[in-house]
Amino acid sequence: MSDFPARADRLRQDLRDAQARHLAAETALHEAGKALADLVEEALQSALRCDVPVTDHRREYRMGRHAKLDTDPELSAFVRAPL
Repeated sequence: MSDFPARADRLRQDLRDAQARHLAAETALHEAGKALADLVEEALQSALRCDVPVTDHRREYRMGRHAKLDTDPELSAFVRAPL
């Protein structure tokens, strides 16, 4: 029992060291999570940037058949001639 104070001091120091490592790990996890969130946000924003006007882009990828007027040059010329 005579070494009780020394063992208690050693355990207190070990506890303080463990708490300091725990705090450092929490800080690192928080910073890594924030960095990942920022990276994902940047990737999403860059993926959403588009130089093509929205209407042209939608027309290019629209489902179904293309309009007859767009695919038939004779019909297009006939319809647009009076205009």
